Amino acid sequence: MESEIPLTNMMNCNNTENLLDEDTQPSNGQIQSTFSEEDEAVNDLSVAVLGYGNYGRAFVKRLDTAGIPYFIGSRSSWRYGVEGNLSEKFISYAEAAHKADIIIFSIPFHAYSEATVDLKKVLSKKVVVDVSNAESVSDECHAQKLAKLLPDSHVVKAFNTVSAWSMENDIYGASRNVFVCGNHADSRKTVLQLVQDLGFMPVDRGRLRAANMLEKIPLQLFPGWRIASWITLALLVVEVAYYYTREFLTEEPKKVAKKYICLPWKQNTMLDGVVVAVTGVPPRMHCWIYSVVQGNKV
Repeated sequence: MESEIPLTNMMNCNNTENLLDEDTQPSNGQIQSTFSEEDEAVNDLSVAVLGYGNYGRAFVKRLDTAGIPYFIGSRSSWRYGVEGNLSEKFISYAEAAHKADIIIFSIPFHAYSEATVDLKKVLSKKVVVDVSNAESVSDECHAQKLAKLLPDSHVVKAFNTVSAWSMENDIYGASRNVFVCGNHADSRKTVLQLVQDLGFMPVDRGRLRAANMLEKIPLQLFPGWRIASWITLALLVVEVAYYYTREFLTEEPKKVAKKYICLPWKQNTMLDGVVVAVTGVPPRMHCWIYSVVQGNKV
């Protein structure tokens, strides 16, 4: 096995830092997570992915690539008998939960109550990882709701900031940070090690109450979209006023009437060019100049 990578350096969480309350952050202002040699035993643990939707499929592919033993829990396991070498992995929710040590709860939030009815006993004392996200800022915390439905399980929040596409394809430039929180310290530590084994950067966020904010991180990806929309609308108004004023002042009314239908297309084209120039060129120029200054521009 490859040697563990200590994560003792300070990691900047940028926009996510202000989403967490003070009691969920380390006292020294750093986000740290370290693993000892004993944590190598985590690789001997098996994982069950409950739910074989888009995210479940992506997670299974990631586990398979990392060489971590896994099972796939599905309500309709018989449907996937043609999945080639995965056919023997498909079993029921209860069987998968019974055989595995870590449970990835990749089930839609609206089905939590129904799915947990028959799983309470089999999931007792096991690590259950909630990977869901809030759909709106007013949503109740999914992880805390799951913890109430499974009071004897160790519920941990993780992987919600990694999309199914990034999980499956490991695309360059995607976020590598995976925020982890849970009330049971050993279970949280186990999930932190699993995150690292899957090739991501684990970030310990403390107790499960931080999940309420972590689930809303994806909703904050474009916090300034309203400002951008108003700027675009203002540019459109200026463009329309300019072109129509110019045409009315320089052309005869009959010619203006013929051009009336064509002008909006012309304006939209010009507006697109202006928006692209304003939003796209400066960042690229900045990156290019910075690279030249740093001496790493090829």
